[in-house]
Amino acid sequence: MELNPKNTNDHSVFLCLDYGDFEALFTGDAGAKVLGSMVPIIKNKCSINESLEILKIPHHGSKYNYDQYLVEAMKPIFAVISVGKNKFGHPDPDVIEKYNKNKAKVFRTDELGNISIEVNKDKSFKLK
Repeated sequence: MELNPKNTNDHSVFLCLDYGDFEALFTGDAGAKVLGSMVPIIKNKCSINESLEILKIPHHGSKYNYDQYLVEAMKPIFAVISVGKNKFGHPDPDVIEKYNKNKAKVFRTDELGNISIEVNKDKSFKLK
């Protein structure tokens, strides 16, 4: 896949966090096309079991940064949106609905403030 050099969001770093049986994926601000193309690489390089515990939703929940293939492949249990007051309408209500339809519980920093995740080696964790 060829990336648009002017769209720096599509050059976002992906980070897989694997701690015991806990897995989280951070996708930066990557767009939908990049997200979908990264699924095979993520599955190959990250040790994601049947479902991902936490997915950091890309680009503040923008509708241009949602990829159904990624969500279906990762099956996140929880999805976290880092977002504040903005003129773009982030997060997009349809994006939140799509995550909910895929059985992901969505947490938003604009509603909850700072969100921290405390993980134990036995896969138990707390979102605060």
